[in-house]
Amino acid sequence: MINYAEKYLTFVEIIENITEDDVRCFSLNGRMMNGQKLNDVQETALVSRIKNNPEYAYHYASNAIKGRWVEGEDIIKTSPKYSYLYVRDVGNARWTEGEDIIKTDPKYSYMYARDVIKGRWIEGEDIIKTDLEFAYKYALNVILDVIKDRWTEGEDIIKTDPTYACDYAISVIGGRWTEGEDIIKTDPQQSYYYALNVIKGRWEEGEEVIKTVPWSAYLYALNVIKGRWVEAEEVIKTDVECAYLYAKDVIKGRWVEGEEVIKTDVEWAAYYYALNVIKGRWVEGEDTIKTNVDSAYKYAKDVIKGRWEEGEEVIKTVPWSAYLYAKDVIKGRWIEAEEVIKTNPEYLYKYARYVINGRLPEELESAFNEMAE
Repeated sequence: MINYAEKYLTFVEIIENITEDDVRCFSLNGRMMNGQKLNDVQETALVSRIKNNPEYAYHYASNAIKGRWVEGEDIIKTSPKYSYLYVRDVGNARWTEGEDIIKTDPKYSYMYARDVIKGRWIEGEDIIKTDLEFAYKYALNVILDVIKDRWTEGEDIIKTDPTYACDYAISVIGGRWTEGEDIIKTDPQQSYYYALNVIKGRWEEGEEVIKTVPWSAYLYALNVIKGRWVEAEEVIKTDVECAYLYAKDVIKGRWVEGEEVIKTDVEWAAYYYALNVIKGRWVEGEDTIKTNVDSAYKYAKDVIKGRWEEGEEVIKTVPWSAYLYAKDVIKGRWIEAEEVIKTNPEYLYKYARYVINGRLPEELESAFNEMAE
């Protein structure tokens, strides 16, 4: 006689030992996590679990069945994301049963139109035009491709954001978009882009906001005005990098008004201003330059083109800069810096090889012996 109680307990044990990882793994490749062969009970239980989860049902159809899975479609079509993925990866054609849920989500409505319908999807447009990002993308990647024109239905939301409004004018309309200009001119960067790429010249309506930010003001002067923009210089000179670039690229020479801020930059601006703008020694900036090892070494090598005693104190605090200064500037032994150079075996070796060009003096050579010990 069959012991159904025992069979039931075995059945319960099997299905209760199925983990969430087993379900996920089975949905992806038709196997359990441990790779064991499935019996009928396990497979039935796994399929039953999968049919209650749209993600697993989509994966099972896509990866295990590799085709349409009618039994799982009721759960799949409860999710906009997995309905879209199911039709894209499995059906590859319109799936009307899933469209009701897809058109509740602007992202997947846009993607369904783009990837499945491959053209305008009027039923999904009401939801798409409620979302700024996907209204713009739908206009650019679907409408423009199909009807070669703007998407007026989505413009109300697009013109609420300066970045999307500017991009819409550039990429979709391909010219001036008067309705979007009020929002564009609230943003310095987008006003600059709009002037450069759409107006292709000065845009006076946007200049008030452009000149509130150093970078936008500098770029507007460089690429739009193509010359000095006096009205914005008070702002430009508040930023070290912009002040330097404005002098180099726009004025193409010394800009006295910007030098106060340029000479405060320890890392690079003062050195580059001397090198590329003044093209010679800049005494006013030297107090700053000589506080930075890298700038001091480069200033001596590239600008003064010789020894710079005022910068040597900082240069000789670091083995690499002391070695390079000896090699490239002094072009010979630099006794005052050897105590520092000998603390680093790499630069001590290079000092012997490329500066002394021979055996190190005994007091330096002994440093290698100490390191070896």
